[in-house]
Amino acid sequence: HPNQKGYGMIANGFLDAINTLTGSSYEHVNIDNLVWDPTYGEDISGYATAGPSPLISKQAAESLENMFR
Repeated sequence: HPNQKGYGMIANGFLDAINTLTGSSYEHVNIDNLVWDPTYGEDISGYATAGPSPLISKQAAESLENMFR
């Protein structure tokens, strides 16, 4: 399931389709104000991990954002 920023990206994709199909001009969700938090806000400090925290790279995040532009 997407996190806040992922849901914003999906919403923008839907808004693009709605605007195109209906000739409307709904504004995009400002995804810069949304959090890209792979832990969904859960405190993972007590969890054992085999490696680094499950973060995605800046390049991966940009690639995902560009899918909806």
